[in-house]
Amino acid sequence: PEEEESFHTTNPLVHGHPTFVCISEPGWKFGHKGEDPNLDGYDLCRDNPALVMDHFKRTQYINVCPQFFTIGLPPVPPKGQCLRVNKVLNRFQGSGASISHFQVWVLLQEIAGYYMGGIHGAGVKDFGYYLGRGEGVSKVNECVKLSAARAVRNEMSFVYYVASIHGQCTAFPDTSELR
Repeated sequence: PEEEESFHTTNPLVHGHPTFVCISEPGWKFGHKGEDPNLDGYDLCRDNPALVMDHFKRTQYINVCPQFFTIGLPPVPPKGQCLRVNKVLNRFQGSGASISHFQVWVLLQEIAGYYMGGIHGAGVKDFGYYLGRGEGVSKVNECVKLSAARAVRNEMSFVYYVASIHGQCTAFPDTSELR
């Protein structure tokens, strides 16, 4: 029906806020011009067990997969949860997963992606929040190397920034001498 079609393709600029959709059954078609019109959020979740949440670009919808609630992500990190800096290499140790794999940061990343890239098209390439891997600039050391102009448009840079504030972190690589 025409009404159902407009429900799934509503312009996010009109609403100005994301809509979270908990996908629990087939039938959530989020395709839009330039993509498969039969893209079903349920199939996307089922076929990608590491996908926990995804913002369908150019729509207001953030798809919440069932595994978001069952995959074992802790809701919020404890205070003091910070990344360690390898002072010899002037880099954070690891990929950043130790502070980014919490439900609150997954939510923040998708909301930031909605506002940074979903509406304005200015975000750094990203497609969903996959545990253990990301597309685009998602690892902490890659984020640190971004120019200021690109960092403010990168949703994971924002997540690491907020997570560092939450953790009351004080150790960071020297950005004037990044390797």
